[in-house]
Amino acid sequence: MNDDTKIELNPDAEERYLAALLLTSSLRTLRDEALAQIAEADFWNARYGGLWGTAQRLSTDGKHIDRRSLITAADGKGVEQTLDTLAAIVPRPADFPRALAEVKRCGQLRRLVAAAQRIQQRAFIAEDPSQALAWAFDEINALSGDEEAGDTVGYAQLLANFDDAMRTRDNYSIIETPWAEVKWPHRRRPARRQVLRHRSQTR
Repeated sequence: MNDDTKIELNPDAEERYLAALLLTSSLRTLRDEALAQIAEADFWNARYGGLWGTAQRLSTDGKHIDRRSLITAADGKGVEQTLDTLAAIVPRPADFPRALAEVKRCGQLRRLVAAAQRIQQRAFIAEDPSQALAWAFDEINALSGDEEAGDTVGYAQLLANFDDAMRTRDNYSIIETPWAEVKWPHRRRPARRQVLRHRSQTR
């Protein structure tokens, strides 16, 4: 896997790695550890996420997890092609900690982004600042309530790590985003359609 850590919320390689564990009987211990820590919602790729959710249900029911049981449990919902792709991947145990952490991190960041968007939207319709603040606290508390005891990094630490990374100027670059132009109140110029991309490598 690439050692660059980018501020991107679709860690395709890491998600493929975890999904491939479902077909790797020799790495059952790692598979079961990942199934206990990673939720279906942590996946960006809906195909891998759906397959992961199916595997978690099989595990909860005490059933064997393999190609046949995944296809049967998914009721043939187009999973065979996905499984064929994953069968060609040979997961290395050494890559497990990074894949697990990256999929979890990106899942948390996506939830943070979604919460921030809801806070912004509700701020525009709030009757006064105190109501907007109360709604913001509700969103933050909901995130905190979703944290699991098994999480290696909570939301507060995730933001702290992100902030530390962004403060090192050599570690980021500017990339374009697909966002539509945003017109802020009392501001006629469109917002910049750019975000920061972090690279952990020292230049």
